[in-house]
Amino acid sequence: MSPPDPAPTRAAYRKAEVVKADLLHATVELLAERPAGQVTVRAIAERAGVQHSMVARHFGSKAELIAAAVESVASRYATVVASASDPAEGFVLGLQHLRDSPTTALVLAAPAAVRGGGDEHERFPGFAAHLRAMLDAGQPDDERTKVLAGLSISLVIAWSAMRDIAVDAAGLDRDDLDLVDELAAEMLAGMVRSQLRDDSSGA
Repeated sequence: MSPPDPAPTRAAYRKAEVVKADLLHATVELLAERPAGQVTVRAIAERAGVQHSMVARHFGSKAELIAAAVESVASRYATVVASASDPAEGFVLGLQHLRDSPTTALVLAAPAAVRGGGDEHERFPGFAAHLRAMLDAGQPDDERTKVLAGLSISLVIAWSAMRDIAVDAAGLDRDDLDLVDELAAEMLAGMVRSQLRDDSSGA
C-alpha cells in the first residue's frame, strides 16, 4: 500500500504591513525595469510572492499601488534634499542618492501620467522637492525659479542615467568614478549657486 500523499504546503503567513511593503518594493523594481503600461498586477504579485488579489485588498487598484510606490520613492528623495544646508547642496545630495539608488532615478523619471496628481508637486516629485528647498531658502516663487529647479533636476537625473556611458566614452577607468562624481557635483553646485538670486541685491 502506497503512503498517503503529503498534505499541501501553505505559504508562510505574512502580516499585512509586510505584504504591503513587499508589494511596494516589487512595484518600484518593476517600474525601473519596464514601461508602466507593462507593469501588470500579476507581475507585481509574482515579484512580491503573493496572490494578485492582495493588490486590491491592500491598495484598491494597480493605479493606487503605483502611486503609493512612487510616493515612497519620492518621499525618501525629498528627505535627502531637505537635509542639505542650501539648495545647491540639495542637488548634490540628490545626485549622490541617485548614484547609490539607481531605481530612484528611473522611477522619478517615469512619465507624469504614471504618477497622477493634479499639480507639479504630485506629478513631478523630484522637481517639487528642489523647488520647495529653493523657496524655503528665500528664492522668489516665480517662473525663473521653477525653470532653474526643473533644469537642475533634469541634469541630476540625466547624469545618473548617463554616468557610466560618459566614463566609458572618455576612456576612463572605473577607478576614476569618484573623481568623475566629484567633478559632476562641483559643476552642478556651481551652476545652481551662480543662478540663485540674493534678495538683498534686489535682483
